[in-house]
Amino acid sequence: MSRRPPDRMILSLAWGNPYTDPPPGIATFGDRHRTRWSVTLLERSAEAEIRSQMPDNVPGDGWSHCITFQPTAPPVRWSAEAKGRVRRQNLRRRLERRFPLLVDQLYEAAIAERPDYYRGEAV
Repeated sequence: MSRRPPDRMILSLAWGNPYTDPPPGIATFGDRHRTRWSVTLLERSAEAEIRSQMPDNVPGDGWSHCITFQPTAPPVRWSAEAKGRVRRQNLRRRLERRFPLLVDQLYEAAIAERPDYYRGEAV
């Protein structure tokens, strides 16, 4: 499955140096007056048009173009069974690498010690 960036994003021009404040006299808003402008884009194709209409900045002047992607779908969560299966596989892999002769004993002991974790129920 290929992952592509989400279609929605926030495009903004913000003061980039966390140790100084923006120059006085420039209109800013929000987040401790560090953002000069911000816009939410619903289509990526509109980015060039929006940037052409906004105040310009030159490299080294302290302002930074920022892009924040907004997820369009909720994050995919693993089921408890999948988490438990992967945790048991990782445990066996670690034990086989470090203790190849004692894998079965140590594997059973670790699962008996933390059964909820290796079922995928605990954090």
